[in-house]
Amino acid sequence: MKSRKHNLDQQCYNRIDVERSDEDNFKAHMQEKMVYCGIEKVGSTFWRRLIQLLHKHEIRSPYSIKPRDCMQNYKSFQSQKLDNCHDILKENSKFLFVRDPYSRLLSGYLDKIFSPNPYYWYLIGSKAVEFTRKQKKHCGHDVTFPEIKGGLLHTEEQNKDRDGHFLPATDHCRPFIVQYNYNGKMETFADDVHFILKEFNLEIYTSVLKDFRSDSILDSLADTGQTFRDVLYILYIKQYINLNNELQLY
Repeated sequence: MKSRKHNLDQQCYNRIDVERSDEDNFKAHMQEKMVYCGIEKVGSTFWRRLIQLLHKHEIRSPYSIKPRDCMQNYKSFQSQKLDNCHDILKENSKFLFVRDPYSRLLSGYLDKIFSPNPYYWYLIGSKAVEFTRKQKKHCGHDVTFPEIKGGLLHTEEQNKDRDGHFLPATDHCRPFIVQYNYNGKMETFADDVHFILKEFNLEIYTSVLKDFRSDSILDSLADTGQTFRDVLYILYIKQYINLNNELQLY
């Protein structure tokens, strides 16, 4: 952890970045003097669920909370005044998790585009198709990974239609401004989670985190299954409405 912090500090030395951090990504737990900055596709759902359990004083697996419920009772810095944000960051230990950018991009594509997700097909896929194939009014369901890369590069250059799942980590957590105490990595996620829990005297939670790999796989499958059910339900409702409209014509 010390070598990672040193490397980050070296990269940030004399780097100018005057933009304000995205307060919505920061979550504090004052009792543990902990501040976490979440980055999509880098274990953010896990940490938001765990912090939710900390607030509830419940000791159980974070995976017992459904992914779609991880934002319940989630209070970010967004409601804080700027001075309060600075004080919280100054007085508490801060950590974030990062990931190989290409691996993170591929994970985002598989989760949000390749898996059935009409919302992201429209939000990301259709715009990528419009840019790469020059086809407008496309639902984006069959957009390829190379097309997604090209489309996202275009949105970065134009600075519009950007989505948090595909933004650079520096846009989420501003490491050139915020001095982080601990820098975890997705590639060593289980070890780093246990290390950070120990640093915050939260070893009691390690007892419910014995098998990260199996728990995370089952969690991902359950979430994908729910997405499939949601899509089928939407299609069913559309078919029902269309059929009902046709019957009314007779």
